[in-house]
Amino acid sequence: MHDMTAWPLPHCLDKLTRVCSHAIACRFDTFHVYVCAAFLLKFAPQLKSMKFTELVTFIQRMPTSAWAVKDVEELLAQAYVYKTLFEASPSHLSS
Repeated sequence: MHDMTAWPLPHCLDKLTRVCSHAIACRFDTFHVYVCAAFLLKFAPQLKSMKFTELVTFIQRMPTSAWAVKDVEELLAQAYVYKTLFEASPSHLSS
């Protein structure tokens, strides 16, 4: 039997895991909202042109298999920018 803890993680996944571990210590629940916003905004042009069934299929099979560490870093950096800009102004969440 193979010890799964000895398997090397893909560098991209390792980076995301380390960042998320840090974010957990710094209120991950808050940061996660901004990661989701950055993720959706990254694909917004494609998502806006889709019908509902296409949208659901797209979200179930996000085209991230070819992402590199740089792509994850950019997404997390954008999420941090959103967090910095909007976290202190909760009125943007009210309807």
